Amino acid sequence: MGLCSGASGGIGPIGEYYAIDLDVSELAVYGGLGEAMNTAIFYEYPPVLEYWELAAFSWDLTIETVGTSWVSEVSFGFMSGGESLVVAPGVGIDEPATVELVQEPWITAGALGLEALEFDLGTGMTLEIFDSFDDGDGVDAYFGVGSTFTMGFYIPSAGTGVVVLAGVGVVARRRRG
Repeated sequence: MGLCSGASGGIGPIGEYYAIDLDVSELAVYGGLGEAMNTAIFYEYPPVLEYWELAAFSWDLTIETVGTSWVSEVSFGFMSGGESLVVAPGVGIDEPATVELVQEPWITAGALGLEALEFDLGTGMTLEIFDSFDDGDGVDAYFGVGSTFTMGFYIPSAGTGVVVLAGVGVVARRRRG
């Protein structure tokens, strides 16, 4: 399945943001941040970029919770250099359910009450898909077929960033542990 067997993505400029699309179709969400079975993806970018930030998001997700898990608990956590940012697309849906969630156009980190995650020269980022409240019963949720999550990066000198990111971005997927 594309870049990361079970999670695939594509990259390209959209408006003022440089987009990375992540296909999360049929991925399972297992437990709290840092748990061994969670899907974690590391994005490594070349040291050519002096500054960039994760600043906006969009998504088209189908989330099916399992057992007593709530839709609002399904989270995308981004970590880099000791800083972190967490996005929960189903915030406010505090019950077990199967729902389709669509956020288009972009929603900025600021509109979510968050600060953009800033990166300095040569730093990468880890994305972990997790459940913010692990009820301890195994799989907490699944993403349906066709589910995508898009990250919007702001790069001040977009011309350089587009060429560099398109050619050299590295994605690795692993289960923790």
